[in-house]
Formats: sequence, C-alpha cells, structure tokens
Amino acid sequence: APEVIAGTARKELVVCDSSDPSMVAAAIGSPQDLARTVVVVSSKSGSTAETDSQRRAFVDAFTEAGLEPTEHMVVVTDPGSPLDEVSRADGYDVVNADPEVGGRYSALTAFGLVPSALAGVDVAALLDEAADCIDTKAGRTYNFPLPAMPADQRRAIEAAGQAILEARAERPEMSLEDHYSPTR
Repeated sequence: APEVIAGTARKELVVCDSSDPSMVAAAIGSPQDLARTVVVVSSKSGSTAETDSQRRAFVDAFTEAGLEPTEHMVVVTDPGSPLDEVSRADGYDVVNADPEVGGRYSALTAFGLVPSALAGVDVAALLDEAADCIDTKAGRTYNFPLPAMPADQRRAIEAAGQAILEARAERPEMSLEDHYSPTR
C-alpha cells in the first residue's frame, strides 16, 4: 500500500519486499545513499524471518557507514510483538499498529501511513479523502459501492473511517504525529 500511495502522490519510495541478496543490496545502495535514508521495518507479527534478515542487513550497512541505525530506522509492528520488544530495548522508534486490523487491510493504519508520510505524502489529505468516502449519518453506509469482501476487510474499512471521523471531529488540527506518536 505505501508504494501505491507514494506513487499516486508522485513521491519516491523504495520498497524492499524480498530477501534476495541482490535486491537488498540494491535497496541499501551506497554509504552516501544511507546517510539520507530512513528505513521503515514493518512486520505485523514481528517474527517474520525475511523481515528480520532485511533489518539486520540495514543495521550492518548503517553501522559500517559510521551511521547510528537507531537514527535511520523506524519500526512498525503490533504491540507486544517480538520486533516491538527488541526494537524498544535497542532504542529504536516504534509505531504500533492496530492489532485488530488484518495485514492485508492495513493500508490506512501505521503500516501504510508511516512510510507514506516519511516519503512526503500529505497523509492528512489522504485521510480526509478516505473520510469523505464514509457517511456515518446514514448508518455506516458508503458514498460509493463496496464490492463483496471478507468481513475483516469491511471491519477494517469501517474502523479506519470511524476513527478518522472521530479524530477529525475532536481535533480538526490533528496531524499524523499527533495520531501515530512514535515512542521509544
């Protein structure tokens, strides 16, 4: 999702979703590239071996380039996951996602919004557009037809929309940083 969101907003975002060594090496790039790179390590379960191997490769690359990995990496995971626990213990910024939303339906959760925001996407505008698609006054009906979908996907859409509307009503000036405040 972040790759599509960033591409739609014409923002550069590299997604390394393979543990193939050549793809990881290409994503790491040069030490000069690393100095201006922020890596978002995302794993819902926090126990995915491929994600951990990519994380370790970037930690090693930042260290070898004389850079502090904790200043160049942000972790997005479910609260209490193994990745959450080790990342906090090691001093990384961690953004916890909603554990009730399935991974396939997490585009408007921290998994989609954190990398998109770091790439320069106006996520407040994105969330406003998403909120415009939901009409809560009509009993949670939608202003556009939703296709048949699994119940957890529908719940994720409804929950994200409801949370957006409630947050906007309570604090119209609220930013992404207010809603998804990273904690150490």
